[in-house]
Amino acid sequence: MRRNVSDNMSVRIDDYCEKRGLIIGKRNVGLNRNQLKYIAVIAMIIDHVGLFLIPDYNPLRILCRFIGRLTAPIMCYFLAEGFYFTSSKKKYVIRLLVFALISQIAYGLLFYHRIFVFDFNMIYTLLISFIILMVYSDMKYSMRKKELIFILLIYSAFGDWGIIAPLWVLSFYIYRDDISKKITAFSIISFCMIMISVISCILNQKYWYAELWQLGVLLFVPILLMYNGKKGKSNFFNKWFFYIVYPLHMFIFLIITSI
Repeated sequence: MRRNVSDNMSVRIDDYCEKRGLIIGKRNVGLNRNQLKYIAVIAMIIDHVGLFLIPDYNPLRILCRFIGRLTAPIMCYFLAEGFYFTSSKKKYVIRLLVFALISQIAYGLLFYHRIFVFDFNMIYTLLISFIILMVYSDMKYSMRKKELIFILLIYSAFGDWGIIAPLWVLSFYIYRDDISKKITAFSIISFCMIMISVISCILNQKYWYAELWQLGVLLFVPILLMYNGKKGKSNFFNKWFFYIVYPLHMFIFLIITSI
């Protein structure tokens, strides 16, 4: 049975890649899932180098923050993919919950210098996003689906990339077989986020362009087009890499900024 499930997943992935022209004969072109996750982690570290180690309005800081916008959409995309392919949604939720709790310690200390804060880390937001997909895909919730998703979106607002990330995840899942609609939905959500950022800057008496580095989220579009739909090597390191690096890198930045 396990082998049949694995074979079916491979067939679905191959069909998806062939539709997008990312498999030529026996050879894959483009980037696989593991490679894109490495890019996401590198972008995250670059972002936090800019945020914590480079002064405000320094062009290098702006560049770092621009590059760092890549991380969130990549992780949202693979959360939607993970929901589709996972053999146990319950285990997936437990994994997200455990690492959200671990990461919250580092997140609170790094950003607020205390553990207990009413602002939650990105894995918390991914957890809420995953639950939204469970509600969306489960027919027994159909009568109250919209209400439940709306409530969960409100809960996500207390996390990093709140509301925006769950909307990305939902759009990636709904349009997973239509690359054009997927990119269109992602772009609309992203431009709304950028406009809110511009308005916020104006209301707070900052230059309207002070946070235009948020445009870096659009770097995800060419990255998505390079994705070949393949998983890459399956091993312990690749499975747990992001979950471990996310809280670990925050603890490291906490030590560096405390020196």
